[in-house]
Amino acid sequence: MKKKKASRITPLVIFSFLAGAITIFVLGIGVYYLTSSMKSPKKNNVEPYQKSPLAYSVEKIQDAVVMIREDDKESQKESGSGFIYKVDKKYGYILTNEHVVENMEKINILTTTKEDIIGELLGKDGYLDLAVIRIDKKYVNLVATIGNSEVMNLGDTVFTVG
Repeated sequence: MKKKKASRITPLVIFSFLAGAITIFVLGIGVYYLTSSMKSPKKNNVEPYQKSPLAYSVEKIQDAVVMIREDDKESQKESGSGFIYKVDKKYGYILTNEHVVENMEKINILTTTKEDIIGELLGKDGYLDLAVIRIDKKYVNLVATIGNSEVMNLGDTVFTVG
């Protein structure tokens, strides 16, 4: 019976193993430091609440959102929302859906500062389901920044307001 020779480990296999181990080690340290720097200090051994990037974004834009409604003395007939997307020297402009304002005779706008004002319908398109309302500039608290879909990537988080 012949004895089998022990297989030889080539230098390439050893080099590959060491390179992989070093890479995993370096990545592990990088991830550890990255995640540990994102944590807030604990108080009384309890992790404090941390806002998500989405929560920060919503907080930044919320004052551009308005409530649109037609009030009847007895009840609220129609309602919806919109957002201020533009302002000029005299007016602020609100973008909303056409179905929100289609049957309204008088458009009441409620801002986040609880100001109740009358808006003027400038135009609407039922096919696109869009409408534009004008209000006096003095009631504009914030103008929303509209994103650009051309700079978005698959997997990015997006949200809409209004």
